[in-house]
Amino acid sequence: MLNINNIQDAMQEDFPGVELECFQDEGLLGYGIRQDSAYANDNKALAELSDYATKALLGSKAGMWKFDLTAD
Repeated sequence: MLNINNIQDAMQEDFPGVELECFQDEGLLGYGIRQDSAYANDNKALAELSDYATKALLGSKAGMWKFDLTAD
């Protein structure tokens, strides 16, 4: 599981108060902006979240990232 707390902290400058969450839907693990967040449907915020997560997963974004790739 991607530690989204670090991404959420990094996004605070451009999107104050943004709240991220991890979820599991029909066996798939995911992440996103909380639906009750002011940025839930903000395309710029969604794009920045995707960019941060992709860079973190590919190792091209510095940070304290935590990944759990084990199956339950």
